Amino acid sequence: MPQQSVLIADQNNLLVSCELSYSDSLPYSIRLDHELVRGHVFSGRDLFECLIALRRELEKTGAQILCNGSRTDAYPSGMSRSMGGARMVYLMELGRPAKELVEIFGKADLEKIGSVEQQRSYFRMWLDSLGTTQ
Repeated sequence: MPQQSVLIADQNNLLVSCELSYSDSLPYSIRLDHELVRGHVFSGRDLFECLIALRRELEKTGAQILCNGSRTDAYPSGMSRSMGGARMVYLMELGRPAKELVEIFGKADLEKIGSVEQQRSYFRMWLDSLGTTQ
């Protein structure tokens, strides 16, 4: 399983570095070496779905993982999800087609991170801003 260092912000925004392990093919799963979720494996149809499951668990304690896949303005395309396991996500700007692709577990700043629901809400707003429907 590939590994990557990521930062976790706790409820007081204190940052701690830890290791994230993930599968890069089916069946997709991720594991975070952090006391809040130690021993848990989060599985899904792609890495984005796995990350959402991990984020929901962290959100219960007010913690957040600081990676591109947790950015409010980031979301994978359907093609990325079906063909690449959602290793890459698009950064979106309201009213503009998404063009910038970034790695899902790449480092992101705390001020760019939001909850799973904030991310989904932004994605819907972005689609509306383009005149696109899901």
